[in-house]
Amino acid sequence: MKMDIKISDIIVKAATKCKKGLACLTGSTECVCEARTADKDHTVVIKPKYTDPCDYRLDKSDVTYCLCPVRNALYRRYRI
Repeated sequence: MKMDIKISDIIVKAATKCKKGLACLTGSTECVCEARTADKDHTVVIKPKYTDPCDYRLDKSDVTYCLCPVRNALYRRYRI
């Protein structure tokens, strides 16, 4: 699925550890882990799509969080 994605430059520049070159900003959502919900602090709870290590993934108990500022902005703004 392709869509027109607009995320602030400040948030994009904060995603310094992205190993995928911010592919999620191309409008394609195939590279984005599935969002299950967001916690009370608006951090996205995800179902990881890949087994590759990700600097933004935090596994805690039975919940996996995405700490990527861009991924969290995508969820807050577009619900993806």
